[in-house]
Amino acid sequence: MKEIFPLFSSCVTAILLDEDIKELKTSNEKFKNTGWGSSSISINKRVLEKYPKTKKILLDKFKKVALEDYEYENDFIITTSWFTKTLKGQSSLMHMHKNSFYSGVYYFDNYTDKSAAISFHSPLQQFYDFNIMPSNWNIQNSTTWKIQPQKNCLLIFPSYLQHLVEPSIEDATRYSLAFNIIPVGEYGLEDSMFNTEWLT
Repeated sequence: MKEIFPLFSSCVTAILLDEDIKELKTSNEKFKNTGWGSSSISINKRVLEKYPKTKKILLDKFKKVALEDYEYENDFIITTSWFTKTLKGQSSLMHMHKNSFYSGVYYFDNYTDKSAAISFHSPLQQFYDFNIMPSNWNIQNSTTWKIQPQKNCLLIFPSYLQHLVEPSIEDATRYSLAFNIIPVGEYGLEDSMFNTEWLT
């Protein structure tokens, strides 16, 4: 008998939303180059404030994952939110999101199998002393993992996970919505306890 324990994994949750959030396609946000790569992000870093219905849907999806999968009973809020725009030949450099607990990406547009994938990189690779190549890559031995965009798909992942957008090879512009989440209220233990109400 063999059993594998996925200890200390950095889970990326993919949820295909029943709701078709079409209002995001009406956005007329201005974009700027990030400086991290050739893709662009919206100048406005709180775009979901314009779409409270969408904001609630996305936050409720995260809260459900937090409670059912991780058993976090805390309350959470979305802080920053922005659109990404990637043209043919463009990509983004690897990065992570600071001042954030979890992050999300929502794919609200139409995509093909040529749409640029998002690629996640293992935070544990820096601790490996041996560089052994497997005969086949799988979810247990990979140090990177790519996920292809799919319409109405929401990805939720720990903000410490480094990720990038692969180079785009299609003519169509690739759009997505990204956002960050933090806990609110009281959390932690003993001398590491914190309550966000102390800030008001």
